[in-house]
Amino acid sequence: IQLGKEIRSELPKEIQESKSSTVVLSQGYASSKWCLNELVLIMGRHTQDGHHVVPVFYHVDPSDVRHQKKSFANSFAEH
Repeated sequence: IQLGKEIRSELPKEIQESKSSTVVLSQGYASSKWCLNELVLIMGRHTQDGHHVVPVFYHVDPSDVRHQKKSFANSFAEH
């Protein structure tokens, strides 16, 4: 995203045009609607055309995300 561009309007286009995405999953990630909306776009690309997704687990147990435990359970279900 170019300097001076508004991220909200540019991000969906950039996700569509990118070759891969890195998703940093933290304790507060699942409570952010912004992050979850980005994740929906990224995983949609992954499902459609095999878009490469690299998850990074920052102070989060990967099994909490995989099995939707703790903060991830309710947030993923609501979104």
